[in-house]
Amino acid sequence: MKDKKYLLALRNRELVSDFPLIYVEGTPRELGLQHGRQLKNRIEKVIEFYKRVFKKPESEVFQHAAHFQKLLTAEFPDYATEIEAIAEGAEIDPLWVYAINARSEILTMFVTECTAVFSSDGGILAQNWDWAGDLEELVVLLHITRSDGHRILMLAEPGIIGKMGMNSSGFGVTLNFLYAPGKLSGLPIHVMLRALLDCTDLEQGKKLAEQYAQGKGGNIIWGSADGNYFNLEFANNEFFTLTGRSHMVHTNHYLGNDELNSERERLQSSMQRYARANEMISSFDTVETATQILLDASGDLPICRPYVNDEELGSIGTVCSIVMDLKSKIFHFTPGNPYDHEFRAIDFGQMMSPTD
Repeated sequence: MKDKKYLLALRNRELVSDFPLIYVEGTPRELGLQHGRQLKNRIEKVIEFYKRVFKKPESEVFQHAAHFQKLLTAEFPDYATEIEAIAEGAEIDPLWVYAINARSEILTMFVTECTAVFSSDGGILAQNWDWAGDLEELVVLLHITRSDGHRILMLAEPGIIGKMGMNSSGFGVTLNFLYAPGKLSGLPIHVMLRALLDCTDLEQGKKLAEQYAQGKGGNIIWGSADGNYFNLEFANNEFFTLTGRSHMVHTNHYLGNDELNSERERLQSSMQRYARANEMISSFDTVETATQILLDASGDLPICRPYVNDEELGSIGTVCSIVMDLKSKIFHFTPGNPYDHEFRAIDFGQMMSPTD
């Protein structure tokens, strides 16, 4: 792997222009319309991708989607409004937009994706997003400004309202896939990511995550600039809260209940990445040491994953790497697979809307 360089854009206008940075602002409906109109072509391609990997008839996908539509309308009406407006702006059936927002709950495949780490000492939250290579050219950065001035900067799969990112209150969130058997019908985990990014304090986020923990599989790290965090594993009808460590590492097996890791042969990548990250974690308290962990390519099942063929997804590997300096509000990222792209950075604290 070639040496990595750090390119800092103190103002977003200095960001190299070949990776999309999308701005949306206003009410939930305005956020959705702007999102849908600006990313219409990409949303269509994202939906085409998930049509292939769902491997279900459209009628069955829509049954799932209608359930989540009803759930969000009742529990999180602002997010339902935003999703409906995305569909309107992109001229797409809203049930498809609900479906991709619940894609982790609708998919039934067993995959091992993502390595995430947090340093309490440094207030550094970082992740490799491992997923399908087809999405690399579709991903964007999304800058959200609510009507009350609260801001979010996150990686975005077009059409999906929540992903890994940070907010203007000094919090960030990451996501790891965890396999949870059974029907998953709770609050979609990507919507939960957005709900966390809309939170302004740690206890508010922890309370929300635990209240809506049922009916999903996955792991989130919710970290703050002052070093406080919680790690929550979701196992459909169970959840496990992990905290109290100065450094947190998570991959794709359960730490809260080892009995859930019954298919150990399929978890070899997760186990090896977890062990390797923990070997490197003791000195982890800066952006540079975080990137060293994420870019580590040692071993046969490395943390930084080149694309390999996959029967279900076509190819799978590290789509991009993210390092969030929550204290300085600097968002570092690779605009694509780290084997081919250098790190760039945005000073989130200094970002301005294009009209300022």
